[in-house]
Amino acid sequence: MTRDRLFSPPKYGTNTIYRKRMGAFLDENIAKKRRWVYVEAPSGFGKTVSISRWISPLRNKLAWINLSSDDDVPERFVRKLVKAMAFAQKSNRKLAKAADSTGPPREVLYRSVSSLLDNDKNYVVVVDDFQHISDGETLSILSDLAESPSPGLILCILSRKGPPKELSPSILNGTMALMTEEYLVMDEEEISSMMTKHHMSLRRSEEVISETRGWPVAVNAYLMGDEGDWSLLDGYLDSRVWDRWPEEVREFMVRAAPCPRLDEDICRSLNGSRDCEALLKRLRSSDAFLENSEDGGYGIFPPFREYLLRRINSQLSRDRIDEIYRSLGRIFFDEGDYLVAADLYVRCLCLSGLSDCCTAMTKYRKDISVHSRFRFFKERVLGRIRFTGDEGLPLLAQSAFMYYLDGNAERFTELMDMLYRRAKRCGDGPFVSFLTLLKVLDFRIPLKSYIERVIDGKETPTSPICFGESPSPGTFSANMPLIHRSLRERSDLALSMDELYRTMEKDRAPLTDFLVRDHLILRECQIAGILYEQNHLEEAYRHAVEAQTAAMKRDCRRDVRFCSDMILIHILKAMGRSDETSLTALEMERQIHRDGATDLVPNLRAWRFRQRIVSGDGTAAEEWLTSYGENPMSSPDLYGIYRHFTTERALVASGKAALAELFGEKLLRMSRDFNRPMDELESYILLSTAYWSTDDRKRSFEYIEKALTLAEPYGYMRMFLDEALSIKPMMVSFLRRTKSDGRRISDFASEVALAVTGTSYENVVPCFEETSLSERQMRILTLLKGNGSYRDIAEDLGIAHSTAKYHVTKLYRFLGVSNGTEALRKARSMGII
Repeated sequence: MTRDRLFSPPKYGTNTIYRKRMGAFLDENIAKKRRWVYVEAPSGFGKTVSISRWISPLRNKLAWINLSSDDDVPERFVRKLVKAMAFAQKSNRKLAKAADSTGPPREVLYRSVSSLLDNDKNYVVVVDDFQHISDGETLSILSDLAESPSPGLILCILSRKGPPKELSPSILNGTMALMTEEYLVMDEEEISSMMTKHHMSLRRSEEVISETRGWPVAVNAYLMGDEGDWSLLDGYLDSRVWDRWPEEVREFMVRAAPCPRLDEDICRSLNGSRDCEALLKRLRSSDAFLENSEDGGYGIFPPFREYLLRRINSQLSRDRIDEIYRSLGRIFFDEGDYLVAADLYVRCLCLSGLSDCCTAMTKYRKDISVHSRFRFFKERVLGRIRFTGDEGLPLLAQSAFMYYLDGNAERFTELMDMLYRRAKRCGDGPFVSFLTLLKVLDFRIPLKSYIERVIDGKETPTSPICFGESPSPGTFSANMPLIHRSLRERSDLALSMDELYRTMEKDRAPLTDFLVRDHLILRECQIAGILYEQNHLEEAYRHAVEAQTAAMKRDCRRDVRFCSDMILIHILKAMGRSDETSLTALEMERQIHRDGATDLVPNLRAWRFRQRIVSGDGTAAEEWLTSYGENPMSSPDLYGIYRHFTTERALVASGKAALAELFGEKLLRMSRDFNRPMDELESYILLSTAYWSTDDRKRSFEYIEKALTLAEPYGYMRMFLDEALSIKPMMVSFLRRTKSDGRRISDFASEVALAVTGTSYENVVPCFEETSLSERQMRILTLLKGNGSYRDIAEDLGIAHSTAKYHVTKLYRFLGVSNGTEALRKARSMGII
């Protein structure tokens, strides 16, 4: 090999891109006088190619050394380094002479360094494969030299191992910069540049990032190979990593590959070694692709972990692989990491172990959020396991709950029927008690009759039950922030406030016996939510404050507190108390982060965007769809229903009517499948606005009439008011086309129009011909004529004070007035009294 080729940098291909993050890091540190740089990363991170690309503009002011194990002696290493410096400064005769001199290595190196030219030019020497150097004297010489580096030389050390302890002081005092693999991992911009060079659609960039984690060698293999073909990457790792490992490391990594994290206890369980910390450090320095985890342990770099799993699957028998997964599942189960254990049990289809994890997730680890469980089950269990009914009861129950959240009504009812059959065979016991609680989600059972059976003792949800101590009903409503819409909306109780209050009071003690303290909070939330929908804001606010007070006094579940917070900010916003709304939402966000409940953030964010969209903020819709909105082409899940409705609003507001209609029909279908009238109502209203925007008046009027028909028995007005800006023109047109025929829906439509448009009914519909008041409304007018108060009306009619207020307000709206004096004047002018 000629002298020029001996010190020339390696060539890089035409598809190689300039690594901006890495280059910026090096340039910034050199500007700060850190002229020595230690680059540490395992194989495949592109150290050599990236640095070669970075120094290429220097052309003849650089030198590149490739080390081997033969260079791990001071004399050989120093001679190679000095000759490289002389090669970089070709015109420096003094340095060339020093490079040919003999003597002790330290003396030769110091003499050579002192001969370096000191000018404003940058001369770079790259020392590649430094992991071969472990000689103490060599490292000591470099350490001394690093303490006072020459300004005429930039030294770049590339290694698969971390810096030796001899160089640590230089890194700590700032004379040497340390660059780890985080700067060599490709970011989205760099991956997009690579895809452009390979003539690939940039729409697949997220897919590439997900599959490769930005690991350069994996990115190249993914772009160059066929989809799903990792043979290029595996061949590289076989020769550059696996074949170079000692047998001890290979054997351990086979057993550890399925582990998402490693620590001393796990290593001890895997190999029985007492000095596991030393083993981990040895693995870390053996190019084993271990990265530090947040809990102080280690994790195998995910794409490399997938490589190990592919190797295991191709070389071991299925029985041996399953045995590895089962043994690891037991280790993580004993450590209390039930989600990881469940994942391992799923991989080997050990359903008994998975069932044990389902029990433990709630019994011992209530801090495992519904979000975490749902994400795991959706990715790893649902659709992958075909249940027969003979599986462990906790597994069946958890899976039924997850199918409910996933919006799959057919599979949910199928598993519930399996559970009912098992309950008959089991007789009484903990499982039957748990099933009684789970049954509250079965939309085929009227909730009113379900509660009556519980109160009468025909259903016995006793404590403790299958999943541990008394569970919170918040478990079933987590992330469905309007609690009255997740558990109480299909109840006939909402048709009569008198009946609701009486039933709630009667049920309070028996329900609290097995739903414990959180039930008292949710009880107030449910009433507040129904009153809010009926637009009785003052009364709704009072109950919402009661829920807040109870939540602050009790150590309730975070999702229960979130439900109460969401009810309150809806009410405050509707009351026009904007400052209080903003402060409450801000405190909610702070509490979420204090609790570490970041899975609740998306719903709070969805509420904020919803408020901006319905108020006419033109940028909010596009911002939501770009950053947070769900794909309208995919099937929506019930778990994200609140966010889905924000997406539907954004699609309408941004002019994507066709997608809004498609997505809205999916939401409507799911609402019907799960018998959720209020979600059905919201779907009707939003679909009517979507069809209105495409001038499909027939479909628009069809859906708004269905919405009015559904809302009228409950007196639900608020949902129309919240969408006033978008439905106002449609409501005016709808009422002008609809004759008053004495139907209750016609009267309710006029109330909605009055509230939405802010005009009188006569101004909206000139064809108003007759008015028909109910017997109760006529009695209220008579009492008002005699200066009767709300209390007088309540006593006369035998109803609650709040119910009396509701009926009076409803009468005012019907007449298009705002107080009793105007109501009497209007009634006289119409000949009613």
